[in-house]
Amino acid sequence: MSSRVETSTPPHTPHPIGPYNHIAKVGQFITIGGTAGFDPASGELAGPDVSTQTRQILTSFAVMLASVGSDLEHIVHCNVFLKDMGDFDEMNRAYSEQLGNHRPARTVIGVAELPKPGVLLTMNVTAVTSDVFGRCIDSSLSVVRYDGRVRQFAPGLHVFIQVRERPMQPIRSIVAVLLAALLLTLVGCGAPPVTFAEVPVHPEMTPMERGSNSIADAFASSLETSLTERGTVELQLYSVPNAVMWEEIDGFYSSALAESDWKLAAELQQESAGINTTGWMRGSFASEQGLMVGYAPDMLGDGAFLIVALFSEG
Repeated sequence: MSSRVETSTPPHTPHPIGPYNHIAKVGQFITIGGTAGFDPASGELAGPDVSTQTRQILTSFAVMLASVGSDLEHIVHCNVFLKDMGDFDEMNRAYSEQLGNHRPARTVIGVAELPKPGVLLTMNVTAVTSDVFGRCIDSSLSVVRYDGRVRQFAPGLHVFIQVRERPMQPIRSIVAVLLAALLLTLVGCGAPPVTFAEVPVHPEMTPMERGSNSIADAFASSLETSLTERGTVELQLYSVPNAVMWEEIDGFYSSALAESDWKLAAELQQESAGINTTGWMRGSFASEQGLMVGYAPDMLGDGAFLIVALFSEG
C-alpha cells in the first residue's frame, strides 16, 4: 500500500542538512520543516543579520509552496526559533514586509543553539493548498453556473472563474482560471489545425530548459497536467531579456496574428503583478485550438520568463 504522505525538496531551495525533505503533503495539508536563511544558489547564508535571513527563509517558503500548489497567503501557522530575543523586532519587520497583510498564527521560541554557525533563526510552517476552500461537486468534466460565477471542474482540479487581484497569485489558481476560459471559449472557424512550428516567436526570446526557473516549471507542469485530459498541449518556455517588457511582447503577438484566423479571446487576458497572459482561439469543431502567451517578471531571482502554449482539442 502506497503512503498518503508525499514528500519533496524542489529545486532552488536550500539543500537539506539531514535525512529529510523540506515538504510533506497529505491531500491539501502541507508541512514545511525547519528552514534557515541559506541562499540556495551559493549554499551560504544570505546575510549575517536576522532581517536578511528572515527574508531568505520566506523566499524559500514561497518556492516550496508554489511547488505544491500553494503560496505564502495560505500559511496557517509559523514557528520561529530565534537565537537572540533582542532580534525580535527586526525579525518582525522583515517578516511583515514579506507576508504583507496576511497574519497566520505564529509562535516564537527562544533557543540556545541552532545547527549551523551564523544561523540566527529558523522557521517551519504549516499551510494548505490554494484550492482548499473549493468543493468539486462533479468528478466528470462539466460546467456549472453558481451564484453568478462559472466554475469549470475537471478531475482533481477545482476551477473558479474569478481572479482576485493580488501581488502574486498561486500558480494553480492562475492555471485553473486560464484552463476554464480556454475550454469555454473554443469556437468553430472551419480551418485546418496550426502546428506549433507555425506559432510566431519573439526575436529576442531565448528557449529555456526545464529546471532553470522554478516558477516557470510549476506553471508549465500545471498547464500540461490540466490540459492533456481534453486534448494535446505543446508549449515552450523562453528567457526574457531585462529590457523587454510585457507590453512589447503583447504587441508583437497581436501584430503577428492580426492577419491570421486567430481570434483574440478576452477571457484569456489577465494582467497582474504576478503573471500577465493573453490568448487567441481558432479552428473547426473537429480541430479547435487555443494559443496562450504568458509572461512573468523576475520574482525569485531566476529571471523573467515567457510561456507559449498551443492547445488542440480532441
